[in-house]
Amino acid sequence: MDFIRFPTISAQPKHKSDIVSCANWLAGHLRRIGLGDVRIIPTKRHPLVSASWQGAPERPTILIYGHYDVQPVDPLDRWQSPPFEPTIRGGDLVARGACDDKGQLFTHVKALESYLQTAGVLPVNAPMLACSSAFTRSLNTLFCPRHTMPRLSPSWCPLKNPPDG
Repeated sequence: MDFIRFPTISAQPKHKSDIVSCANWLAGHLRRIGLGDVRIIPTKRHPLVSASWQGAPERPTILIYGHYDVQPVDPLDRWQSPPFEPTIRGGDLVARGACDDKGQLFTHVKALESYLQTAGVLPVNAPMLACSSAFTRSLNTLFCPRHTMPRLSPSWCPLKNPPDG
């Protein structure tokens, strides 16, 4: 739940250091679970995080794409608990970003981790790209998948909410 605790509000400049801290945390986590070529890619706005598992030659490539920035939390008085303190309520995890999109992105990360822990290898190649400017509509988000996907030649990309909305 540490991933959700970062207040990665990309539309608010005061959270720039939180976004950088989250990128560093995510990169470290991706290394720990066994992904390689983990990089924090600086941009003019907020960093991207990329990683890859390329141990399945001649197998499909599944691009894992998501964003780790979140919407502002205002109005705060509408929250039943602090927005960046994950809380279980009625069997659901409630916090800013728990669904869109940190939760979904982290679900993919944990699936990779579980598969690597149990099977030792993935049955596919799995590059990953995490953007941090989805809610500012900056060129970072609009440009990064188009720029990266042709180079990676993914066979499939599980997107919940593509960057073009």
